Amino acid sequence: MKIKLTYKNFGKPLTETEIKFDVYQCYLKLIREFIEQKHSDKKTFINFLWNNINFKELQNINEKIIKRFLYIGWNTEFLSSLNDERDIDFLKINNHWKPIQSYYAIYSVGEAISYLIDRSVKESHRGCLKKLNLFLVEKIKVEPWCFSYKGAKRNGFIPVNFPQNIKPINSLKRVNVEPINMIATCLRAEHGNIIGEFKPKKLNNTDRKLGNKKKLKIDHDPGYTTILDFLYRLRIKSNYKDVEIFITEAPNDFIKGFSDNLSFIVFYTLILFEILIIKRCGLDKFLEIANDYCKKLGGQANILDKRLTFYKNLQKINKCPF
Repeated sequence: MKIKLTYKNFGKPLTETEIKFDVYQCYLKLIREFIEQKHSDKKTFINFLWNNINFKELQNINEKIIKRFLYIGWNTEFLSSLNDERDIDFLKINNHWKPIQSYYAIYSVGEAISYLIDRSVKESHRGCLKKLNLFLVEKIKVEPWCFSYKGAKRNGFIPVNFPQNIKPINSLKRVNVEPINMIATCLRAEHGNIIGEFKPKKLNNTDRKLGNKKKLKIDHDPGYTTILDFLYRLRIKSNYKDVEIFITEAPNDFIKGFSDNLSFIVFYTLILFEILIIKRCGLDKFLEIANDYCKKLGGQANILDKRLTFYKNLQKINKCPF
């Protein structure tokens, strides 16, 4: 009996929709691989952040703002993780919603950080992402969240915080691929996507009198483009534009990998964000907010509990007299 040559059976995408899913799942897979290679495990990562991030505690913060955004982020992460262990047929459907929930978990906690940077709240996706990108790329510099591309098409895109020998590769390459090179491919492509969506504003009379010229798309530089922008792209595509990408008939391990890798990236990104909040708000205050949240769930096990175990160990170390 002849087996039909399909993406699901052989793992080779044939249609445009299959190619897009294959590329996205590969990006997520290699972002995860980079994090695992770079930071080893959760405890090592948390200790690295604790010892290397300089983000001084801020006095007189509005705790209600922090609490609101943390609760939204934690609730969304909790909902996103509920179906992680379901069967493939369910996961395939769930992958339509997974990018939306994953992005909102990160974005919501990111709004808390946005407030803690300068006491202002953006409450807009692009405004918040731009502020976070600037902060992560120029101040915090934790890989891979600090990796970025910037620049306009006229003068070429510039990699930021990557090694000098970085080499973006074909997004369909699957053999002998270094994760960092595929991350560069992802961010370079996303930088181009953002520029492609830019619509130059028409000049008004005042602009004309001042001799201002219309800004051309080729000269538009949107600033830093990071992994956060790629996650935003997935959210937009799964929510508005290309739902079919996320429910395509793909190999089972790709479907499960797409879900698992998104959960992994959210988990580690929230570790980074929560350590930043802890540094700014104080460890005891953060744990008070987090413990209250867990109590409101009525003792129901949630994914935040896994991180709290590590943070409580930091509390013990912090109180050690040595």
